[in-house]
Amino acid sequence: MATHIAPKMATYTPSVRDTEIDLRTLLSTLGDQKKLILAGTACFFALSLMYVVLATPKYEANAVVQVERRTPSVPGLTATASAQMPSSSDTGASTEIQLLTSRRVLSEALNDLGLDIKVEPSRFPLVGNYVARHFSPGSPGAVAAPWLGLNRYGWGGERLQVSRLDVPDSMLDAPLTLVAGEAGTYALLDRNGTPLVDGKVGETAQAGDVTMTVSQLQANPGMRFKVTRLNSLVILDQLKQDISASEQGPVRPVWLHGSKVTTAVPPLARSPAWASATISACGPPA
Repeated sequence: MATHIAPKMATYTPSVRDTEIDLRTLLSTLGDQKKLILAGTACFFALSLMYVVLATPKYEANAVVQVERRTPSVPGLTATASAQMPSSSDTGASTEIQLLTSRRVLSEALNDLGLDIKVEPSRFPLVGNYVARHFSPGSPGAVAAPWLGLNRYGWGGERLQVSRLDVPDSMLDAPLTLVAGEAGTYALLDRNGTPLVDGKVGETAQAGDVTMTVSQLQANPGMRFKVTRLNSLVILDQLKQDISASEQGPVRPVWLHGSKVTTAVPPLARSPAWASATISACGPPA
């Protein structure tokens, strides 16, 4: 019988010197690649700074509605006796909260504020929004002159308010293009550039199944806006998710929390408008 003897493998035990970190060698290696490290750091810093400067700010609007508690009046009782009567259950605030977030109130606010019509001015890539946000008009209604003759883009001060836009169901949620003309005229084009309707500010224009009314147009001739008629049912469902109301404190103020809105201008008028539209729709507290 043959006997096989396996050779004994030599084992290596690392010394204490091998397990130590050579700080001098490490610093020398980093020093050799210092140009690459500095270039990468500067590149990421520049990109972060560019994002902070060029990104469109986002805002969130909150409103507070205080529901007054009324003591029921009983004929034949004085005001003091009526005040000493046990108060009704705290269902008033709950009722108001349900009214504020009901589909009827949201639908009326949607129509009053025109939330189902989305308007976006055409901006030059990367720097267009930054330039438009920092434009200071010299007089009311002034718009910035186009840079380098690029009049299809807006450079600041442009405004477009569409009070009515009726399109067939096939054009819902489809971006359309509005081109500003001379003396308040405009042309509405589909995504293929086919003219849909020509109109003028303050007048209702209709062609086929498309009806449009522009109440305000402030732009250089040739500038383009992206106009989208959104689905009202989808917007209502989104508002139901974004708008929340809660009762706070013993005096029963109702907090309305709005969704975040992407805009280039702080919504100083948007929150009061939403609050007034909501309150007027549901009426004063009973």
